Amino acid sequence: MNATERINFIKNALYSEKRVTIADMADKLQVSYPTVRKYFDQITKSDTSISKIHGGLKIESDDNNDLAIYYKRLIKNEKEKKEIAAKALGFVTEKCTVLLDSSSTTFELAKAMLNLSFRFTVITNGISTARLLSKNENITTIVLPGIIYKNSNTIIDEFSFNFTEQFNIDLFFFSATGLTLDGGFSEYNLQEVRHKAKNIKKAKKAIALIDSSKFGKCSSANFATLEDIHTLITDSYLDKESLDLFKTRANVL
Repeated sequence: MNATERINFIKNALYSEKRVTIADMADKLQVSYPTVRKYFDQITKSDTSISKIHGGLKIESDDNNDLAIYYKRLIKNEKEKKEIAAKALGFVTEKCTVLLDSSSTTFELAKAMLNLSFRFTVITNGISTARLLSKNENITTIVLPGIIYKNSNTIIDEFSFNFTEQFNIDLFFFSATGLTLDGGFSEYNLQEVRHKAKNIKKAKKAIALIDSSKFGKCSSANFATLEDIHTLITDSYLDKESLDLFKTRANVL
């Protein structure tokens, strides 16, 4: 295993068992205690839901709840999401206002944003995303108002605050459950469908972050077509035939 694979092994064990120890991970990975401590440090820096305990790590989650499912999504297709985030980061400029959805792909973008040294503003309805971005003093982090449903990582505006109408949104980065050529972008959460459709129209540039595993899939409801967005960012694992086909309908990176 390389370092990334070992870190993912630790995360998987943590999400399953809720606690892991240095001794146990060192034994299972066949590495030294200092190496495991280094991995633990990297994990806690990138995910504020995970905290250190004496001799190990812990996470407050239940395998059967939605929050645990979200945590597991963070490491699914992680390599692809990092590639997408690296491309998306180039759109972020000084003093711009960025809107992020609560997806695991935009969370990866938020991790990349921590390395930026200039000032800008991020608005998000993702709880983990907001907590992570607050670590960078150059980023003004604004959390959208609304309801946090049980065990959810997402804040849903059920009061029609129209909070984002108060801001000039330069960039809206979003993901989707599925993307098809004719149907466009789809999502299973109907509240998210409504808000994503509105935010795509509001933003100066709507940028879709879609990993290759989501192409050709369709979820409960569509919220945008390929023509509605500025750019579609994906990873290098998308087959050439699909890539060429989608490039006929959108600006694809």
